Amino acid sequence: MKLSIKTGIIYSLSCLAVLLLVLYPSLDAPYGHILRILVIFGVAWLIYFYFTSLGQFNNTKVDSSNGNDTSQYAIFPKPHVDELFQEIQSMVFSIVQSLNDSYQPEVFLFEDQFDTLVRQKDSKSSLSDTILTNNLLINTILTSTGPQTIYQKDCGAEWDEIFGDKTWRGSECFLANPIRFNDKSIGLFIIYIDHFNALDNKSLIITSQLSSLLTKNLENLDSLDHQALGNYKKESILTFISNLNFQDAETDIYRQFSSLVNKFVPSDQIIISSATSFFTQGVIMWSKGDDPNYIEGKKFNLNESLLGLPMMVNGGINDDILLKKFPTFIPASGDGDSMINHSVVGLLLKIGEEKLISVILERKSKRKFSLKERDSIKSFFQILSTIMNWQQEYQQIYLNATQDGLTGLLNHKTFMDRFDEEIQRAKRFNHDLVMLMFDLDKFKRINDTLGHPYGDYVIQTVSQILKDNVRLIDAVARYGGEEFVIILVNTNIDMAMPVATRIVQNIAEYPFSMDEKDVKMTISCGMSEYPTHSENIREVIDYADQAMYSGKKLGGNSVTVFESNN
Repeated sequence: MKLSIKTGIIYSLSCLAVLLLVLYPSLDAPYGHILRILVIFGVAWLIYFYFTSLGQFNNTKVDSSNGNDTSQYAIFPKPHVDELFQEIQSMVFSIVQSLNDSYQPEVFLFEDQFDTLVRQKDSKSSLSDTILTNNLLINTILTSTGPQTIYQKDCGAEWDEIFGDKTWRGSECFLANPIRFNDKSIGLFIIYIDHFNALDNKSLIITSQLSSLLTKNLENLDSLDHQALGNYKKESILTFISNLNFQDAETDIYRQFSSLVNKFVPSDQIIISSATSFFTQGVIMWSKGDDPNYIEGKKFNLNESLLGLPMMVNGGINDDILLKKFPTFIPASGDGDSMINHSVVGLLLKIGEEKLISVILERKSKRKFSLKERDSIKSFFQILSTIMNWQQEYQQIYLNATQDGLTGLLNHKTFMDRFDEEIQRAKRFNHDLVMLMFDLDKFKRINDTLGHPYGDYVIQTVSQILKDNVRLIDAVARYGGEEFVIILVNTNIDMAMPVATRIVQNIAEYPFSMDEKDVKMTISCGMSEYPTHSENIREVIDYADQAMYSGKKLGGNSVTVFESNN
């Protein structure tokens, strides 16, 4: 670092004074005093200089060639959380791809220095492997607090510094959000989009949510790494999280985690229950042990059960708290005739804004849970709380990305992915599939005469009728506007005909009414079958569409099967 002239003069005089004092240690006043004052002043100045310049330089690792303020940046804590962060990053990318196949997500992080962002995952993206932060556009994004939409036509040279000097159409854009760690930016989450027509408000919201998810997970992973756990425990927990699928059912996560805890702190019974903060009734979500009273799905009153005690005291419980609340508690029966010697640990976990999770561990032997074991249990289930919050956020974002916002049905993109999956499965197991294409008859009159809110009400009601008339394994989607599609799995035309007919009839008979305005609606349905009509997904959809329009031409309110001469 280059010293200022003032600092250089003071430093030189101080060195000279030290040298003279070494050579003439008994120098008389006033010269000796003057030299000693120079030495003291020089040391004081150097201390001041260190803390105002050198110390700041060392702490922030500023590259003197880069004029940017890097005090708001931090280095990615790679040694601690890298492997798990990569897992979460992959899940985030899968959500982005479910929005639109053309979206290209990337994560860039500060790995060693603040002048370069490094790409974290190989892909076919148009972005470079590194991005320099002396780019004003990148600095603006890094210091922002929300999603930024950047258009190529507005950037010019700064865009080329990020993506390279190529021939651009001007329609390209990207979404960007900073990834933060301990309130400092450690990198960027970017989604490159080839044409701004593919961009919508939903994508902006989900980009912000995904960036928040990356930030929260990063901080939680780092916190986990620094917890006072033994290496074997920590390794077991990290392995568990690495193998975790956030799309697993809640009970599956409880089962896996209970087995992990039991390996380190053995117990005879683990019961995990849930309730919402405004209800007085809970339900058992998971139970491990031989007590027949604790079965999944069983409901209980929070005030009258041990299972609800953590929720009632708003925290953990132990044997002392248990004895005060339930002095004659008997885990196996509840008849109160005798005491059973046992030890209990209870914890309260809070998931999101409203959900409460009660965790009870029982030991029915005379060996009580020790203080060390209770501390271990607390650490384990703090991690479970983090995991369940991750899962809740992930699932909410995933639903936002894959569902139609108005109806809750699958959106067009997700439906096409699901249809492809079902066709691949049908090929493996030699099954048939039936495609149902629906379109509301003369729907435009609703929006034109009664307004769009009434039209939304009709679409939502029809969506519910469709869902109510098919199985959980079948896929129902809003194909676009007032069009809907259903995939009936492992079904042929003959088996599907009663389902389609029932849906058409139920919609025709439904008393649509809103704001004291009643209407009647009908719907037309077209049917095609895989592989009878075609083994090509696009053709199966097109044939169902052709059949549906054939029915509409004849007046609608009907079910029409595709025929090759249609």
